Amino acid sequence: MNSFFLFNGKNSVLWLLAIQIFLTIESLITQGIELAHIISIFIAFIIVFLFFKQSNRELHIIKSMFKLANSIEKGKLEYRITHIDPKSELGPIAWNFNEALDQIEAYMREVNTCFQSAENKEFYRKAQVMGIKGDFSAGLEKVDVSLGMMEQNHFNTVRDELFSQLGQMKTENLLNSLHRTQDDLSRIANEMEQVEGITKHSSDISSASQASLGKVIDQLTQIITKIDSMKESSLELSQSSKEITDVTSLITKIADQTNLLALNAAIEAARAGEHGRGFAVVADEVRTLAENTKSATAKINATIEKFTHATEIIVQDTENMASMTDDSKVAIGEFEKNISEVAKISLETYSKVNITQMISEISLAKVQQMIFVQQGYRAVETGVDSEAADAVKVDHMHCDVGIWLQSGKGAQNYQHLAAYAELEYPHEVVHKCMDLAMHYLAQTWQMDRDIQAQIIDNFKAVEANSLLMNEKFDLLLEQKQKFEGATSNEAGDVDLF
Repeated sequence: MNSFFLFNGKNSVLWLLAIQIFLTIESLITQGIELAHIISIFIAFIIVFLFFKQSNRELHIIKSMFKLANSIEKGKLEYRITHIDPKSELGPIAWNFNEALDQIEAYMREVNTCFQSAENKEFYRKAQVMGIKGDFSAGLEKVDVSLGMMEQNHFNTVRDELFSQLGQMKTENLLNSLHRTQDDLSRIANEMEQVEGITKHSSDISSASQASLGKVIDQLTQIITKIDSMKESSLELSQSSKEITDVTSLITKIADQTNLLALNAAIEAARAGEHGRGFAVVADEVRTLAENTKSATAKINATIEKFTHATEIIVQDTENMASMTDDSKVAIGEFEKNISEVAKISLETYSKVNITQMISEISLAKVQQMIFVQQGYRAVETGVDSEAADAVKVDHMHCDVGIWLQSGKGAQNYQHLAAYAELEYPHEVVHKCMDLAMHYLAQTWQMDRDIQAQIIDNFKAVEANSLLMNEKFDLLLEQKQKFEGATSNEAGDVDLF
């Protein structure tokens, strides 16, 4: 039986039945009652009965299908066609609709369950394709692929968040460490400046002591020379004392002989009597003079003996002093050598301290530049309104390095060197590029690849010129050490700008 006919022909059947009854009644009137007419009406009623019975079966399914369509239109998939008569021609269609809805509902349930699990980070819950057919099964397989990508993206996001937090911690700790290093270097620079003053004073004292020692050595050399001269004079004096002793001995002998002659003369005068009285007086005077001469000579001998003894002691002491002066010469030579070595060490120490102070000053400037660059990276993480961004929004004349170069230690100690002038350009470029990076950072860089590229390019320029600044700082230290170091022999040869 045609379903379209059943659906649209109910009224037509009634009209046909009415026509059949009308024709039968007309035949009864015109021809009389015949069995064929009765059978015809009976068959018509049976047909109408069967038609309406079948129509009611199909109508139930059609109404259910309308309800199903209305439910689907409202997005509800729970409704199913029930009480399907096995004899209904629309029954298979109803069963197909029910099964299709089962497929759709199972598909939607699996999709919802999978994505809800993914929302809860339960990526292990995969779509169950058992019982799912055709495109629905293929769709669930694609859902599994999407879930895999979501899982990977989630892991990447978690990893990026971890790296971001670690990077933020690293940047913060690096900045804190750099600030502490900056403070330490500032303190070291100040301490080294004091140490340099002390070592310079010590070096000056050593140099002055070396000069004073030279004078002392010259005086000691003169004293040693005089002692040698005294030794020779003492020997000559001792020799003269011996000669005087010999002379006094000779005088004593002459006095003894004179006394003996006077005695003989007195004896002869006594024999001469009155005539020899005058000669006797003269003989007495001569004898008295001889005794006095002998007595004086004895005193002279005694004095000369004392003088000779003293001279011998002087000679002995002079010889001992000469021996001591020889030892002193050796000791003084050793002392002079040691003092010279101490002065040399003191000068080298001052040179090392001077170089260390230079290194600490240059290192402080490098660390200040590193802090500036790291503040720029920190500003990218914390935003253009953060303290880090404010720290880099300063021109190259008023940042820490700029102050160091314009009015700090850099200007005081390095301004006259050629490398000093070469620092200005890369330093200025660093600040210009950092300003541009902050300018682009204030825009919607998260959504614009071109702006991101501009930020990266400017930070590359900042890094490149910071590296160039470090090279110039090293050159500045090299020139300072070469031309003005404590041990430099080339002072005055530096090229001024």
